[in-house]
Amino acid sequence: MMALFKQEFMADFVSDLLERTVSISEIETLGILCDADDTNCLSQLPE
Repeated sequence: MMALFKQEFMADFVSDLLERTVSISEIETLGILCDADDTNCLSQLPE
């Protein structure tokens, strides 16, 4: 959970989960992690 407090670590963590590069500027939009079937949640993620 410590990684979630540092933006650089959070960006790396989310990049691994999404299998794409996520910039630090995108981290502000990620307040939650979405289930793969939750299209309402996933639609909030930038492309």
